[in-house]
Amino acid sequence: MESTDEEDPESLIEKIDLKEIDRVLYHVLAIQNDCAIVPQGGMKLNYSHEVTRNEAFRGLSNEQLLELKNYSHFRKVHDPVKRQNLEADDAIFNKSFLDDVITDQPQGCWSI
Repeated sequence: MESTDEEDPESLIEKIDLKEIDRVLYHVLAIQNDCAIVPQGGMKLNYSHEVTRNEAFRGLSNEQLLELKNYSHFRKVHDPVKRQNLEADDAIFNKSFLDDVITDQPQGCWSI
């Protein structure tokens, strides 16, 4: 007779101890995810919906430099509304397709 005992899925997972370098890498990536910003218009979506550098972007004006609303996070989009808008065909014409810095919590965590 064959055994009807099922294998424990936990027994198939190889447990490893995290090293200090793994913890450092996690923190560096978390900081980079939250702190990498670009000026709005500096990046664009191409027809394949890939983020690329906007060759036509010449920088922000002096007035725009000092306003947080002109900056976006350079990461995978977290905002569900913006993520849904990325799927639209006209998304390539929207210069504000990335998460806005001004909406970060807590308010005032960014300053210029």
